Amino acid sequence: MRRVLFKSKFHVFVLLFCTGALLFTGCRSLSGEKRRLEESTYFREKLRERTATYEEKYQGEVSLEDCWEIARQESIPLRSQDLSREISRLQRHIAFANFLPVVEAEMDYTAWHRQPATDISDMDVTLFDRFVVPLPIDYLPLHDKRMRNAAVSAHMPLFVPKTWFLYSMRRRGEEIENLLHDLTEQMVYLQLVSQYYHCLSLQHSIDVLKTQLDAVENLYREASDWYEEGLILSWELEEIEIMVRHKENALQTTERRLEEALGELWMNTGLSPSAPFQLQESEPYHAFDWTEKEQEELILKALLENPRMYIHDHEVDIQEDQVKIAITRFLPEISGFARYEGTSNEMARYSTNYLWGVAGVLTIFDGFANINEYRAARRRAEQTYLQREEAGLSLMLQVIKAYNRLQDSLETQQIMKKSLSMQESHLATKEAEFSEGMITLSELLQARAKRDQAKMNKLNSRYQVQVSKSMMNYLVGAPIEEDSKRSE
Repeated sequence: MRRVLFKSKFHVFVLLFCTGALLFTGCRSLSGEKRRLEESTYFREKLRERTATYEEKYQGEVSLEDCWEIARQESIPLRSQDLSREISRLQRHIAFANFLPVVEAEMDYTAWHRQPATDISDMDVTLFDRFVVPLPIDYLPLHDKRMRNAAVSAHMPLFVPKTWFLYSMRRRGEEIENLLHDLTEQMVYLQLVSQYYHCLSLQHSIDVLKTQLDAVENLYREASDWYEEGLILSWELEEIEIMVRHKENALQTTERRLEEALGELWMNTGLSPSAPFQLQESEPYHAFDWTEKEQEELILKALLENPRMYIHDHEVDIQEDQVKIAITRFLPEISGFARYEGTSNEMARYSTNYLWGVAGVLTIFDGFANINEYRAARRRAEQTYLQREEAGLSLMLQVIKAYNRLQDSLETQQIMKKSLSMQESHLATKEAEFSEGMITLSELLQARAKRDQAKMNKLNSRYQVQVSKSMMNYLVGAPIEEDSKRSE
C-alpha cells in the first residue's frame, strides 16, 4: 500500500513540475518588445533587399510598364488576393470531399490496476434438478487485465442533397475570387497610373518653379541696383524679396509633396517608400480608342464585361443555392457505414467482428425553423437581385462621369496646346527684343517662366487624358496590357 501511495505522489510531482516548466517557458517567450524588434529588423532587411534587386534590374530608372511589372510581383493587395484565390480553391476541394467515403482507424491499449470482475460468491449450480453445488470461485473476471483493441470504420453519404449545393457554392466562390483577382489588378493598375502621372506632374512643377525662381531672383538683383540708384522705394524692394521667399517656399513644398507622392507610388508597388528610382516618360496601354466610342456603347460594354457585374451574377447564383439548401432540410439524409474491429481480450468469444448498415435522418418537426429558413433564403436572394441592380445603375453613372471627364480633359489638352504655341511665339519675340537691348533680362526670364508654365500645363493635360482613359479602361473591364504580354 505504501509503495502504491509513493508511486502516486511521485507521478503527481512529475506532472506538476512539467506543467510549471511549460508555463514558465511559455510566459518568457511572450516578450512583445523583443519580438517586435526582431520582426521590424527582418522586415526592413527584406524590404531593402527587394528594393535593391529591382534597382539593379532597372538601373535606377523605371517606366509605367516597369512599375506594373514590379507591382504584379510585389504588390501586397495582389499577393493577398492570390492567397484568397488559393484558399477558395482549397475550400472547393474540401467541399468535394463530402462526396467521398470517410475511413478511420482506431486503436487503443488499456491496462487496469485491478482486473475488473463480478461477485458470484452467492451463486450456485443445480445438477440433475436435485443437487446444489456451490461454485468454486467467488469472482468472475469480465475481461483481461490488459487489453488491446483496433478497428477500421468507413461511412459514406448516399443521399445528402445539401452537399451538392454546398459544392456548387464553393465552386461559385472560387470563380468570384478569380474575378476579384482581375478586379484587384485593374484597381492597382489604375492607382499606379494616377500616382505615376501625379509624380511626373510634380517633377515638371519643380522644373517650372526653379525657372520662375531664377526669374524672380534676377528681378531682385536688378531691383537692388535700382534701389541704390534711388529709382524705387524700399517697400518695393521688400515686395520683390517676399516674392523670392514665396517661390522658394513653393519649390520646397512641391519637393516635399513629390517625396510623399513617390513614397505612395513605391508602396503601391510593394517596394520601400524611399526607393531611389527615377521616373521615365511613358504611356499606359489602352485596348480601345475611347474617343471614338459613344457613351451608350461604353455603358453597354461596361455592363457586359466589368468584373464587378460578373461577381454580382455569381452572388445571385450562390443565394439561389442557399434557397435549394433550405429546401433540402425537408428531405431525409441517408448514409452507409461499415466497421471491422478486433480485440486481444481472450475472454471474448470472437476476437474479430465486422458490421455494416444504412442510417437515415429525417427532421419531422423543428419548431418551423426549416420553413422560416426557406423564407429567409428567398428574401436574401431577392435582396441580392436588388444589389445587382443597384451595382448596374452605379456602374452606368460612373461610366457617364468618366466619359465626361475624358471629354473635359481632351478639350483642356487642346487649349493647353494652343496656349503653349502662343507662349513660344511670345518668348521668341522677347528673345529678339532682348538681343536688340529693348528689354531687360528679368523680362526675358519672366517670358521663359510663362512658356515653361504653359509647357507644364500641356503635359498635365496630357497626363489627365491618360488617367481618364485608364479610368474608362477600368470601368469597361478592358485588359490592362496586350494579350501577348499577359500570356508571358
